[in-house]
Amino acid sequence: MQQMQTLLLGRQEETALSYVKGQVDFGRGIRYIGIESEDGETDTDIGPEKKRQLQRQIYEACMQYLGGEYSCLTFLDAEGKEECYDVGFIFCKNFAGKGTAGAGIYQSAIGKIQKSTVHPVVMYVGSEVEDISDISESFRSAVIAKTFQF
Repeated sequence: MQQMQTLLLGRQEETALSYVKGQVDFGRGIRYIGIESEDGETDTDIGPEKKRQLQRQIYEACMQYLGGEYSCLTFLDAEGKEECYDVGFIFCKNFAGKGTAGAGIYQSAIGKIQKSTVHPVVMYVGSEVEDISDISESFRSAVIAKTFQF
């Protein structure tokens, strides 16, 4: 969804915003979540083809986790860097269902995604925003969180 990526990058185009809001009822508590294989860019044991294959597995697992109408909120190469094999998706509290709250929402998500992949994954959770028009703030905070991983 090109319009969503426009919003992730902070370009406040009204047509993109209107389109995205018309496609999905986001509610409140919106976050960008980035996921990649646990070894990320530092894994020298596997080549680019294997990294891309792992990325596709993570992407498919995220789409399956979000399901149906929300699978369109999953992105490959959201950061746009050549040597980065990330997958990102937009997550809202109302996607999680009832009975899941706080950090448990994200533990549940990573657990379900992890079961669908053959390689450990790491998740970078962006800050919560109240409206999809502010999703670039969440995206930026997830990228910052990734840079501080040791």
